[in-house]
Amino acid sequence: MEVETDLDTERIRALYAQHMRQQATFASSVREEATGIVRYVSQNAPRTNIRYTSLTDEAADAVIRREVARAQARGHEFEWTLFEGDTPPDMKTRLVKHGFKIGEVEAVMVLDLQHLPPHLAQPTTQDIRRVTDPDEMLLVLRDVADAVFRVRSRRTNAA
Repeated sequence: MEVETDLDTERIRALYAQHMRQQATFASSVREEATGIVRYVSQNAPRTNIRYTSLTDEAADAVIRREVARAQARGHEFEWTLFEGDTPPDMKTRLVKHGFKIGEVEAVMVLDLQHLPPHLAQPTTQDIRRVTDPDEMLLVLRDVADAVFRVRSRRTNAA
């Protein structure tokens, strides 16, 4: 369902790329830039993720080979997150040719708060609170796990 809006999709895409892919910082990762890419290297696990790609047709295959070799040399799991608008336009095909498996398509949703539908502005009836005590967090996680596994066991028993 497409909604009429005054949002400038290209501007939002560019802002998202800038703030969440090119310049983002994560406590558990080191941000590294190389020609045409931004990679994030986990400090908690052997994992590297390319989150931004802006390559020329001529450079793309060499950069893919370089980044694969770099991750392999470090013994890292390696993911190349590709977004609509990343270049070159055939980057997905190139990644497949270099052995990457394509995961499920993900989406980013944006809501124009200037034109918020009234039902979304209603107060919540859910119990939402900040949890700062580690022991309380363990209780919350236990409750969530209990609810998830109860649902799963019902599905298993019903099958």
